[in-house]
Amino acid sequence: MKAARQRRGAVSRRPAPAGAPRWRLVDSGARDAAGNIALDAAMLRMRAAGIVPSTLRLLSFSRPAVLVGRFQSPSREARMEYCRRQGIEINRRLTGGGAIYLGPSQLGWELVATRRELGVDTFDELAAAACAAAVRALKLLGVEARFRPRNDIEVEGRKLCGTGGTWEGDAFLFQGTLLVDHDVEAMVRALRVPVEKLGRRRLEAMRDRVTCLRELLGRVPSRRQLAEAFARGFAEELGIALEKTPVSGAEEALAERLQPFHAGAEWRRDIDLAGGGILLGATRHGEGGSIRAAVSVDAERRVLEAAVFSGDFFSRRPRTVLELESRLKNVRLEQAVPLVLDFLAGREDEFPGLEAEDFAAALAAALAKAAYVEAGLDQESADGIEIVGGQGLGDVAARARTLLLPYCAKPLDCGYRDRGGCDCCGECSVGTAWEMARDHGLRPLSIQNYRHL
Repeated sequence: MKAARQRRGAVSRRPAPAGAPRWRLVDSGARDAAGNIALDAAMLRMRAAGIVPSTLRLLSFSRPAVLVGRFQSPSREARMEYCRRQGIEINRRLTGGGAIYLGPSQLGWELVATRRELGVDTFDELAAAACAAAVRALKLLGVEARFRPRNDIEVEGRKLCGTGGTWEGDAFLFQGTLLVDHDVEAMVRALRVPVEKLGRRRLEAMRDRVTCLRELLGRVPSRRQLAEAFARGFAEELGIALEKTPVSGAEEALAERLQPFHAGAEWRRDIDLAGGGILLGATRHGEGGSIRAAVSVDAERRVLEAAVFSGDFFSRRPRTVLELESRLKNVRLEQAVPLVLDFLAGREDEFPGLEAEDFAAALAAALAKAAYVEAGLDQESADGIEIVGGQGLGDVAARARTLLLPYCAKPLDCGYRDRGGCDCCGECSVGTAWEMARDHGLRPLSIQNYRHL
C-alpha cells in the first residue's frame, strides 16, 4: 500500500488539459528548520538555472520552529530563552514578512517556478495567482476561504494561511503555511507577544484572529487528503499537470551542502549594528510592512558610519538592501537620506507596498535621534524616543502643547490613579514630570483611556 502511494504518476483526479505544462509534485516530508530552508534555497537556485522543472512542494517540520522573516532579527521576534528550554528551533526564511510559529501538524506548501510560466511580473500578481490555487484546494477540503491581499488567506476574517515569496532572476519561491491544528498559546509564548499581559480575554481575542482546519472541519484531514486536495486545486487553477516525484539527487546534494550555513550563527544572527559610534534606531510603517533603520553615527564628525534595514517587509531581490547598506557607509549625515532616495528611485517594485520614501523616512528618524544625544540625553533614552507627527525633537517641541503621562506609572494606592490629576507629592516620577510640564508651558494630562490619545 505504501509503495503504491509513493509511485510516480498523475495525482489530479481530473485529467489535465491536453498539452498542459508538466510540473512536479514533491512531498519532501518532515525536516528540521535548517533542512527545510536549505532545500528551499537549493530548489530555487536550480530552478533559476533551468536544471529542474517547476514544482509544487509540500513540507512539514519535524520539530516546533519559529521562523523569522528574511529581514528580521530573531531576538526581537522570538522569546529566545523560552524557545531554547522548549526545544523550539529558531531560524530565518528566505522570504520576507513577519515571524511565524510552526508546529509539526502545520502543512507548508510552495511553488518554485518562473514568472513567465505563470504570466506574472509583480509580487501582487504572483500572490493572487498562487493564493487562488490554494483557495481552490481548500474548497476541495470543504473550506470556503478567500484571498485577502496582500498575502493572507482567511475564512470569515480569520487567518488560515499566511504566504510570502522571493525571486532569483526569473524564478521565484512562493510559500504558504496552512494552519491544520494550531496551538495559539504555544505561538504567543514562542513569539515576542507580551504573555505576561495576556489575560484570558486577550488570549481569546488572539484566537479570534486565526483559525485552523480542525476548528473549521471538526477534524484533522490526513496528510494524504491534504496532498490530494492541494495537487488537484493547484493543477486545476494553474492549468498544469502534476507528476509525483521525489526530490532529485542533485537538489538533495546541494541542500546538504547549504544546510550548515542555514543552521549556523551567521544566517540566524540579529540584523543589527556594533561599533564605536552612537547606536540609534527608528521604525516606520508602510502599506507593505514595517522598516527599522539602525544607524551608527559619529556625531563629532557628523558622519553616518553604517546603517542596516530590518523589518517584516518583502523584497523581490534581497541583495538590494545589502547594496543600499554598503552605499551608506561613512557618508556625511546630510547626504544619507538623499542617497537612499536616489539609490531606490525606480526600484520600488522590488519592495511590494513600500516606496523609497518609506526607507528614507526610517533612516531620517534614526539620524534625528543623534540630536537628542547632543541635547544631553543618554544613548539608551534617545534611542527609546519615537516621534509621531513631526520631523524631529525640535519640531515637536516647538509645536507641543500637551504632555501625556501614563496613569499606570502612579502607585496603586494613589488617589489620582483612576481619576487623573496629580498633587506632586513626590512619591513617584509622574509628579516630577507634571511640574516640568507646567514649568515649560505644557498642559500635563494623565492618560486614563484611549480617548485621551
